[in-house]
Amino acid sequence: MQSIVSTPSSSASVPVDLLRRLAEDDAFRAQVEADPIAAFASMGVHLDPADVPQEITLPKREACAFWISDDLRNPLKPQAPPEFRGLLG
Repeated sequence: MQSIVSTPSSSASVPVDLLRRLAEDDAFRAQVEADPIAAFASMGVHLDPADVPQEITLPKREACAFWISDDLRNPLKPQAPPEFRGLLG
């Protein structure tokens, strides 16, 4: 299976940066929904246009924030979004 994402080898922080921006940056979320190829390119991530879905459904801000928080270590904490409780532990 071919990945739709190619990133520079030195970009280990891209997933965290992406989640942080999806959690905190309304303009970036709008750009991802309108033009995901350009939005990801702005982060140095290149998507294959043939593999990008026509309709983009972003995760909730709370879910993105959860995945980059210390709460990930304890998915049963009350702050954890309900869809994550019980999945990680």
